[in-house]
Amino acid sequence: SDTWLQVLGYQRADVIGCLSSDFLTPESQRRAREEVLPAFFRSGRCERVEYQMLGGDGSVLDVELSAVLERDDRGAPVRSLAVLENISARKRLAAELGRTHAHLDAIVANLPALLGYWDAAGITRFANREFQAAVGLPMQQIIGAGLRELWLEFDAAGYAALAPHVAAVLAGQRQEFEIALLTTDGLRQLRATLVPDQSDPKRVAGFYGLWYDITGRKVLEMRLGDSELRYRSLFDNLKGGFALHELVVDSAGKPVDYTFLAMNAAFSAMTGIDPARAIGRRVTEVVPGVAADPADWIAVFGRVVLDGEPVHFEQHSADLDRWFEVVAYRPAAGQFAVIAQDVTQRRQAERQIEAALKEKEILLKEVYHRVKNNLQVVQSLLRLQQGSVGDPIAHAALEDSVQRVRAMALVHEKLYQSGNLAVVSLADYGRDLLRQIGDAAGAAQRGIRLVAEIDPLHTGLDNAIPFGLLVTELVGNSIKHGFQGRNGGEVRVQLTREAGGARLCVADDGLGLRGDFDPVNAASMGLQLAAGLAGQLGGELVVLHGNGAAFGALLSRL
Repeated sequence: SDTWLQVLGYQRADVIGCLSSDFLTPESQRRAREEVLPAFFRSGRCERVEYQMLGGDGSVLDVELSAVLERDDRGAPVRSLAVLENISARKRLAAELGRTHAHLDAIVANLPALLGYWDAAGITRFANREFQAAVGLPMQQIIGAGLRELWLEFDAAGYAALAPHVAAVLAGQRQEFEIALLTTDGLRQLRATLVPDQSDPKRVAGFYGLWYDITGRKVLEMRLGDSELRYRSLFDNLKGGFALHELVVDSAGKPVDYTFLAMNAAFSAMTGIDPARAIGRRVTEVVPGVAADPADWIAVFGRVVLDGEPVHFEQHSADLDRWFEVVAYRPAAGQFAVIAQDVTQRRQAERQIEAALKEKEILLKEVYHRVKNNLQVVQSLLRLQQGSVGDPIAHAALEDSVQRVRAMALVHEKLYQSGNLAVVSLADYGRDLLRQIGDAAGAAQRGIRLVAEIDPLHTGLDNAIPFGLLVTELVGNSIKHGFQGRNGGEVRVQLTREAGGARLCVADDGLGLRGDFDPVNAASMGLQLAAGLAGQLGGELVVLHGNGAAFGALLSRL
């Protein structure tokens, strides 16, 4: 075709009469000679074979080839019809997506907190290294385990406190709470955040869980009931920053400053304040720019002292250019204590994760959109070829190919239009596919009704395409052969969930089939293809008894 010549950069005279393998790279030539061509001449077809082709300027293009072998009356090969798609851009996008996934995995794996994801049934789908280290179980025992069963493995008494929060987050409510957890380091106090996964607007698909250790802070809160010696030991060795202050107010009672009374080494290290220079002095003397800081620390801590209500927040310090998680409370009249954690790295990691997820979504949408557009180009080329073919058999074969390409394009359209780029709703896809097949075949004008009864099932791209092609073949055969010589009728597509997978039934009330009809050994290429597609989905295509023609299969992979 002209497009083939244009993409590869050849003149027609340079290629007519040459072997197709002459335009492959040496490795692709080897693969064609040893693997693809022997199988092609045995089965009569090949699908989505990836090759590398040489352009006229010496460049290398990645292509995907699908072909059908035509034979003469004696079964000898005559010619093949091949369709090639330039997938170089898609390969580059896939490589970039892989790098993005690697960056995202590195960030998540190294977060200094316990992180995991559980689906709507409470099954563990992801856990980072911190989570594994805390619970002390091998990763293969964690992934795929129910949250309750997993929790009982390492902290049997602790799940009762977690259960109501899990129920609430699966109802769509974000949860923030503190919980005690028996880890490999002993009993720890954690702050937990559970966030519902609402990527599907119709339901909560699962939830993300984040836990980080606040044991040091909780120990400080209990210091008043402990001895001074024990308190001082904990105070000096806590990893979290702690400081005690006294509020300074003006004559009207308005907070204007505060004085440092005590601080531990961690507080000094994260703020850069020297205790020897700061203790007994006001903050405006120690940190001259504090009054101009947008965080307005003096006013915030002043309200804690005057109102007696503790606060917990994260705040960026303009003077230090760091992010801090801050807890402030009033231990005595006129005083406030601050417990601080430097969360700058976590905030940066969160921004990187958000950026990586957004980039992944954009890349996936672009891939699906481009694949759909490329399939539409193939469809248009087949339509053009169909218009120039006078032979009715060839014309019908091209029409079947058009319908198959349209079924594949519709899958990618559904993916990039949906909020979830990983799964296809078979109910939505099936209804749109029947509408598309009926419009192309003029079913409404012939009085033929197409009915879809499909349970709310979802599947990935690898299964959605063969499912769509299987339905296209069976429904197309019913419309084409089941109502010859008559108008009016019905073709019904049913897909129901069963224990072993999903049961598909495509039936019409047309002319029916011969009693000895075998779909596996049928002469029709469409039915042979349908039998192969059913096998690809883990099932076997069989003829069902009833009025008209009916085919069924239990598809274990759906």
